[in-house]
Amino acid sequence: MTKSLLAFVLSATLAVTGLAAAPARADTNDIGKVLLGVAAIAVIAKVASDNKKQRAAPVYSAPTRNETRNHAAPIPQRHVRANRKELPRACFGQYDTRRGALRGFGARCLQNNMRHHVRLPAACAQQVRTRHGRETIYAARCMRDYGYTIERGRR
Repeated sequence: MTKSLLAFVLSATLAVTGLAAAPARADTNDIGKVLLGVAAIAVIAKVASDNKKQRAAPVYSAPTRNETRNHAAPIPQRHVRANRKELPRACFGQYDTRRGALRGFGARCLQNNMRHHVRLPAACAQQVRTRHGRETIYAARCMRDYGYTIERGRR
């Protein structure tokens, strides 16, 4: 912004100087006007450079001893839901097992996306063997019987 302002001021002074072309004569008044114009441009340039210096990056200050002692960083709570019995749709899937397809929720996904994953009913947890090895899956029908629902929205 300062460059464009300075360019505008400079072009305006050149334009005005060209319009008021008079025979060359140097009075004390003319010299004073020229000096005043040069001083005004110098002031504008100084203000622009000071404005640039004020935008310097913030200075890092190391924490004091009291700030670092006995203060654990708060754990961010992801995916906090108003309804505790609402399960994330991203965890719902169909798992191919040796006995056929099983629809349910992956335990690892629920653990990563739910705040109260420890309180899930143990009766619904099933150890199944899939293409990826052993996995714990919470059966969808069992979870529905315990009052759990799938969150609304797209998959």
